[in-house]
Amino acid sequence: AQVLIWSDFITARMQRNFYIALMAQDEEKQASALEAFFAECRAFAGAMDATGPYFLGAEICLVDVLLAPFWQRFILVGGHYRSVVFPDDAQFRRLGAWWDAMSARPAMRNTMVCSDRLISSYSQYARN
Repeated sequence: AQVLIWSDFITARMQRNFYIALMAQDEEKQASALEAFFAECRAFAGAMDATGPYFLGAEICLVDVLLAPFWQRFILVGGHYRSVVFPDDAQFRRLGAWWDAMSARPAMRNTMVCSDRLISSYSQYARN
């Protein structure tokens, strides 16, 4: 049940606030949506197994697979279009350790979209 709850959380809360920030043209709306996004990321990190590296611990699960492609977008697209820099706190360090483990997996590396293509494909979102 926890896997389904947190899988939905990724889409309904984390992605939603990220896309609001990406599409907003007003800087105040961007900042507000990014703060909400960071809060959702912290809540997600708080639900992660403390020893990791994955969401449930030593073994990868559906939640990890669902979040990984979007985390790549959060980093690359958010950084490019909205100068997103993740806070330096315990929750984001936990997410960073998770990302390091996920992005080191051969299956993940082999399916990641190249940076330039990913960034260019989101230009319409950012220039809404």
